[in-house]
Amino acid sequence: MLMDSLQEIICEKRTYTRLYHSHKHAYSQFLFPLEGSIDLETEGRQVKLKPDHFLYIPPQCEHR
Repeated sequence: MLMDSLQEIICEKRTYTRLYHSHKHAYSQFLFPLEGSIDLETEGRQVKLKPDHFLYIPPQCEHR
């Protein structure tokens, strides 16, 4: 069963600046702004994320 492999869920509230640095994680992420918007670039795609949407980023996907 898929859920048996789930080890940990972490929920963090973060504040971001306009400085961009490219990075990737060994885990997947769901990103959503609580207020305002977030400008993201992931594997050549640019996204302006607003509070009524979220973005799923799979493991090892480079983003900034």
